[in-house]
Amino acid sequence: MLPIRTILHPTDLSDSSKMAFSIARSLEGNSPARLVILYVDTPRTPLEGEAELFRKDAVEQELIEQLRARQLVNAKTSVEYRVVKGNPVEEILDTAENIGADVIVMGTHGRSGVRRLMMGSVAEAVSRKATCPVVTVGGKPKPTPETAHEPIGGRHGDVAFAEAGPEDWHEASSSEDPFREVDIPVGPVTLRGTLQWSGKLHGVVVFAHGSGSSRHSPRNRYVASVLTNAGFATLLLDLLTEEESENRKNVFDTSLLAERLTGAAEWVARQPETAGLPVGFFGASTGSAAALIAAARCPEAISVVVSRGGRPDLAWDDLPAVQAPTMLIVGGDDEPVLSWNRDALKRLSCEKKLVVIPGATHLFEEHGALEKVAELARDWFVQHSTVGTVAK
Repeated sequence: MLPIRTILHPTDLSDSSKMAFSIARSLEGNSPARLVILYVDTPRTPLEGEAELFRKDAVEQELIEQLRARQLVNAKTSVEYRVVKGNPVEEILDTAENIGADVIVMGTHGRSGVRRLMMGSVAEAVSRKATCPVVTVGGKPKPTPETAHEPIGGRHGDVAFAEAGPEDWHEASSSEDPFREVDIPVGPVTLRGTLQWSGKLHGVVVFAHGSGSSRHSPRNRYVASVLTNAGFATLLLDLLTEEESENRKNVFDTSLLAERLTGAAEWVARQPETAGLPVGFFGASTGSAAALIAAARCPEAISVVVSRGGRPDLAWDDLPAVQAPTMLIVGGDDEPVLSWNRDALKRLSCEKKLVVIPGATHLFEEHGALEKVAELARDWFVQHSTVGTVAK
């Protein structure tokens, strides 16, 4: 993993920003680093008891007090803060580019009410448009003196701490890091993954990436962040080692990928924070075929499957054996993939649904297309992931 030299931390001085600040410090490592704290002052009407916006000097004073209250993990880190006026998304992206940020760490919940929604939309827009990894943090912090400075493993991904969900959700241990890089032994190899969760959990979603992609895929990271906010633990992983991925034949070896995916699902079931939770698959492109094959071969273990721009035709022989409720999401302009998915739908005998997003192409890069994918996936997983049950 490359060292993180420059960290950008946009803040509005809210609780979630303070939590994001702790995570930003945990990424510094032991090498000299640069931490840039950015406050964007946007003229607004006072909201919900906020008599007035912070003046520049008041903002600077609160930033200084935050720094004094929390010692830096790495004494070699240089810290600076900037207070600017303008559009938050534009200022954050411009600053990230100007300073050469290796990662952006920011909160998703503002100081109150409507401001909370505004901060969420800013974080979402930054995550979609940034050219470097973005870590987002939401909710109220629950630090203790013993855990406040524990480092959080990993560099990539969107970390979202969701609000409390239904009472029957499983609650992960608060002593566990809600975001960490993991090593998953499967047969003779060890796979690299990113595991993240938030408070009370409704289930686990394991991601199977498509050809040429990895666990750092911005599209799947975005979907994972939406699922995390909905109360799911998510595991994004590379089903091939770096050496294996150099051989293009391995990318289309769906049997091998399914075997790795099954091993990852078994690993998830053994982890303290996710044990006993229903497990689902989210597959993209060739990863969808691997997800369907794994679900067919382990029907008792997999409760639900979602495919995004998938290649279910590569799992043709296994489709009739799939028992998990399956949703196929395809772009309306993604031919011949759309035709392959229509054929696959007929071959599936489980609860199934094909959703076509008009005007979308294979990568769902069109405006609003990926957001729609995430919403559909979230609703399907919520509907079919029930604690204590598996696919029937």
